[in-house]
Amino acid sequence: MNLIALETSQLVPSPLFVVAALLGFAVLLAWPLVDALRQQKFLWAAAIVLFAPAGGIAWFTWRLVSRPANRMTAHA
Repeated sequence: MNLIALETSQLVPSPLFVVAALLGFAVLLAWPLVDALRQQKFLWAAAIVLFAPAGGIAWFTWRLVSRPANRMTAHA
């Protein structure tokens, strides 16, 4: 009977990957949440918490789209 041993090291992620993933998740939760609360956008804050990290990505996208295209022309 031929048994094939499974390599378990492929099933366990490396500690560097886990730390990087947790750091990325924390950044995409904390930074947009603080920014939304600072601007008193409470619905956005709830969405960021409930749908993290996708809510944080949506917040960054919304902020990029909603700001003026070129701030230098406003001062001219």
